[in-house]
Amino acid sequence: MTRATPPRFGDRYARYELTPMPPNWVRGTWKPSPLAAACELAGLTVDQASGPDFTRETSYRRMYVYHLLYLRGWSTTQIAAILNRDHSTVVYGLRRFQMIREAVCACS
Repeated sequence: MTRATPPRFGDRYARYELTPMPPNWVRGTWKPSPLAAACELAGLTVDQASGPDFTRETSYRRMYVYHLLYLRGWSTTQIAAILNRDHSTVVYGLRRFQMIREAVCACS
C-alpha cells in the first residue's frame, strides 16, 4: 500500500503566490477595502475608477462608486483623493448620479 503524498504548499496556492499580500491581512482573515468593494459592485477595477478613461459607461460607473463611498461616510475630499480626482468632480458626479437615479425611478 503506497501512501499518497500531501500536496505541496506551492501547488495548492500557486495562483496566490505572485499576488502581494493585502495591507489589512490579519491572521488569515481578509476583508476588501471599501473602495475595492464599491468598484466591484460598479463593475470596475480600482485602476479603471482612478484612471483617465472618460467614456460614458465608465463615467457612470465611476459616479456609482462615488455614491457608494459617500453612503459609507467618506467625505467628497477623501473620495477625490483616493480616485485621483478633484473635489468638485466628485460633487458634480454625486449630483449627476442623483439626477439620473431620479429620472430612471420616475420613468418606471
